[in-house]
Amino acid sequence: MRVVSSLLIAAVSLVAITGCAASQAAPSTPTESTAASPTATSTPAPEPASDPVADPADPSTWLVDAEGVGPVRLGMTLDEAVAAMPGYAVSTCPNPAVRFLDAVDAAGASLAIAAGNDGGIVLVSVWDTDGPATAEAIRIGSTVANAKTAYPGLVPSQKYTDRYTLEDTPGYITFATQDVNAGDGAPIHTISVVTGGLPPSELCG
Repeated sequence: MRVVSSLLIAAVSLVAITGCAASQAAPSTPTESTAASPTATSTPAPEPASDPVADPADPSTWLVDAEGVGPVRLGMTLDEAVAAMPGYAVSTCPNPAVRFLDAVDAAGASLAIAAGNDGGIVLVSVWDTDGPATAEAIRIGSTVANAKTAYPGLVPSQKYTDRYTLEDTPGYITFATQDVNAGDGAPIHTISVVTGGLPPSELCG
């Protein structure tokens, strides 16, 4: 599978993902915890919906925002996310809360998704494509300097790679380089949207 090894060392552990070891983040960096356990309310929460304009076969139509990447949205179940990506090959690993999705043609993308303890997706990562973009046109292949200009509030951190995180609700968006100490001219290699924290360094351990 393409670039899976880079993803698996992308950042710090996320406690809400089954099988991932927890670790601590410095006070100046985004927290690693995912959203708190749902609080009972009198009104059921709405079902997460795919980005209505996102074509699974065309990553250039995918929006990256605080709710997910293209058709895959935070809060979906793994089965819902897989169903939203027809034509993608699905693979697994020892962690049953993780799925990898790979396009069967060069026009597609590679994604990793992971569910939390409640079964809802808490992480979506994408690489191997320059199609998906944020509302400010930051995408894989944009430079760190581009991302900093578009989002002055990015919080930097390091764990095997350089990461720049935009805190938002429900998910944080993290732009990661392929190497550590890569500098502002380095291209963004992976983009992750994570519920209330940073992407994990290990998904399958």
